[in-house]
Amino acid sequence: MNRAYKQFLLILFVILFVPVVGNADIPEFFDQPDTGYTSNVVTDIIMHNGSIWFATDLGLNFSNDSGKTWFIYDQTNGLVSPSISAFASVPSQFGQRIWVATNHEQRISDINVGISDGVSYSDDNGQTWTQIDFETAPNDIPYVWGGDRTIFDITGHYDPFNDSLDNWVFFTAFAGGFLASRDGGDSWRRIFPSSSDSIQFATPNAQPSLRNRYFSCVVDTSHGDSINVWSGTAGGMFQYIYAEPKDKAVTKNITDIEFCDNCGTGDSSLVFYGGLEGFTKGNKQNSQYVSKFISDGLPGGQITAMLDFGGKLFVGTAVSADDHTSTGLATSTDFGETFTTTDNIPAFEGAGHKISDFAVMNNRIYMALEENSLYVSNDTGLSWQFVIVDPLNTSPANRRNVVHALEAIGDTLNVGTDSGLVRLFISLSGAVDSTRNFVFPEDQNSSTKVIKLRTQTLSNGNQRLWSVNVPLDTVLNLSTSIIVYSDDGGVTFPIPFSFNSFNSDVGFLGDTTIVLGGYGALYTPNNFLPSASFPIYEKYPISIDTTIPETTFIVLDSLNADSLTTIEIKGDTIVVGGNNGFAISVDRGNSFNITRVNTDLLAADVVLSITSAVNGIDGDWVPAIGVQYETSDPYARIWASIRPTFSGAPGISVGFATDVVLPSGDTLKDQRIWGKVYNDFAWNFAFDSNRVFAATNNGLIYADSDSLIYGSASYDWTTVEMTDSSGTDLLLAGTPVYAVEVDDDFVWVGTGDRTIRLNREDLGISKAFYVVDPIEEVYAFPIPFSHVNTNRLDFHFVVKQETDITIEIYDFAMHLVRRVVDNVTYAPGTYPTVGFERRTWDGLNGDGVKVAVGMYYFKITYSTGEAHWGKIAVIP
Repeated sequence: MNRAYKQFLLILFVILFVPVVGNADIPEFFDQPDTGYTSNVVTDIIMHNGSIWFATDLGLNFSNDSGKTWFIYDQTNGLVSPSISAFASVPSQFGQRIWVATNHEQRISDINVGISDGVSYSDDNGQTWTQIDFETAPNDIPYVWGGDRTIFDITGHYDPFNDSLDNWVFFTAFAGGFLASRDGGDSWRRIFPSSSDSIQFATPNAQPSLRNRYFSCVVDTSHGDSINVWSGTAGGMFQYIYAEPKDKAVTKNITDIEFCDNCGTGDSSLVFYGGLEGFTKGNKQNSQYVSKFISDGLPGGQITAMLDFGGKLFVGTAVSADDHTSTGLATSTDFGETFTTTDNIPAFEGAGHKISDFAVMNNRIYMALEENSLYVSNDTGLSWQFVIVDPLNTSPANRRNVVHALEAIGDTLNVGTDSGLVRLFISLSGAVDSTRNFVFPEDQNSSTKVIKLRTQTLSNGNQRLWSVNVPLDTVLNLSTSIIVYSDDGGVTFPIPFSFNSFNSDVGFLGDTTIVLGGYGALYTPNNFLPSASFPIYEKYPISIDTTIPETTFIVLDSLNADSLTTIEIKGDTIVVGGNNGFAISVDRGNSFNITRVNTDLLAADVVLSITSAVNGIDGDWVPAIGVQYETSDPYARIWASIRPTFSGAPGISVGFATDVVLPSGDTLKDQRIWGKVYNDFAWNFAFDSNRVFAATNNGLIYADSDSLIYGSASYDWTTVEMTDSSGTDLLLAGTPVYAVEVDDDFVWVGTGDRTIRLNREDLGISKAFYVVDPIEEVYAFPIPFSHVNTNRLDFHFVVKQETDITIEIYDFAMHLVRRVVDNVTYAPGTYPTVGFERRTWDGLNGDGVKVAVGMYYFKITYSTGEAHWGKIAVIP
């Protein structure tokens, strides 16, 4: 997580970091490392395969022996460029993989522009590197390589004991957005918190919004099998939640819905959802779902029909969403938690044997099996007997024995077949006394195949039988899908209702009929053609003022334009399923809770936005995020570095989670509360059990995490003193700390001047690393520079023989802003030093006014005629 790179002017440009190296005086504790140690400016530190790794502008430094010897990777031995903007050690199926983002400078219109090289990885500790090609399929993704695309953070996760979580890798880019891979980096895609955020990247050369300018990311694995990915942007922080399939709804294309009569009361009673993608259950009131799979006892991945009866849930299954071959019947006695397959009944399995419907009459269960006709059980599914619908003609050509739908009314079992409606009159013993057939014509105004039968009880006490018919011949398509009803038990049917789309189901609220199909939902309160749209909206009231009309709502989602497949109504509860999710209403359709099932493996199931509108968050620019596991909380704590984008105040905020028990007894898990615990931002975080370290412009600070959250209102932080045993400062005053990492023995601290190694036990100075012979003789630090809080900018230069020095500041148009040093004589040496000879810039122009944020240049002129230029980024 390269925090120093994030100190650049937001929105306009990316400033590449200029390396800083220390002076030639070697205080106590300083060892001169071997030639593999490259830079005094370390902007990020990680542990990878037991070694300590540094990110610098001159390459990757790493040491296998806690700093005794150093090695370097740069453009000469595998990296695309030496300037490291982000790196991370991410577990993968190949072991620990190190990911690196690099940049290079390119001169465009006489201006040096930072160009992103994208990301590369190594599986062998850097001996070989592979760069991801973002110009060739499958990763031909625009706006990853190039200017303003600097990658600032990389994170990932792999659980070898849970394959369904796959091999996640994420990275954030300034104007390149947020990219994710679920296969370890082979294929990538840009992801977004909402569909509206994705529009910008579809417009050529569009400037991303603040929500699409990403700086930081981290994976939180403290939520069981689900993972949370936290990302920081210039427009707030986002929590991307990827739920384990068993902890969410997986059934997108709904085939059947069933109420559970014996597993709860009121809003806590369960609803079962079956579909092409599997089985899901949830209670009426909230959107917390559980899904079940073949590993839970289901014989197939597709659910074809369901029945809750006699303390059992019966489920018909097929192979998968793409293969409708029946895999038989499963039952559950624990409300859908586990399933047992009904064995040794070959008729329940195979092509054309799909279990399509159930009906109950006199405690007998009837089951439709398409070409295998009909089966019945007298003992709640322990045994099954074959029933042929038309015993007088058992030829395969007799389509009355191909059963799709069942509906029981009194002693009559209505059977929907390929050849119309068959009515079986059943005796008390279960024998078929007689039959009656009603054949619907197959023509332009009708269709023969009955796929659904429903009974409506009218307010006058009469019962109406409804039939949903579809064309038997789908190749020639000469007939029309229809919905018909009969008020005499199926003896006669009035003129059918026909629509210009597929019909699928009917449901009833008293005398009101709701019709579903490819057109959404229509309704009628009488015998006329259903023509009025039945609104299935998820809506939110603009105001809770009861004087405002009920129609004053914001519509959040709607199923009205969806193709709807099935409906179940019980009391005031209406549940509707379609080809893109389902909806539930507990108030007779006045309002719905709509669930859109996510089948996109890279899209998060839920994305939450945390902005300055949230208590404890004072700004929307989030340059760093850390996750702390070893605390007293049930879930990880999230540490966020906060800066204002346009308004607010900098700070460090921590989000801690708890479970909230509602008066209803339901539990809301992971309710995150945020609190501000420091009044300036951090470049990086590290953790040692309950202790949190923060790398800041004010030095390295640390605190006990519990004391910050649960202790007094004051911020109980301690600043680590970077001094030797004689009290001599090892860092120049005001030197920012950019990076911190904890290993088994040490705390490593990367700064703008040199790297300090602390003893982990007492935080005493163990060693400091710095380059004695600097590669760069002239530079300014810290870069980028903020002139708030009376910060000052130092200038580093080397005088080889006595000379007069002039230091000047210029703006982007090369107008002189201020002369900081005017022809002052300097003796040979390396500067800055303490006292008068240390000249700094406070960010003011010649009139004493703070300069605007933006790009500036400095010029150091020697009286010998030598001159050096450098760049300065001034940020808020």
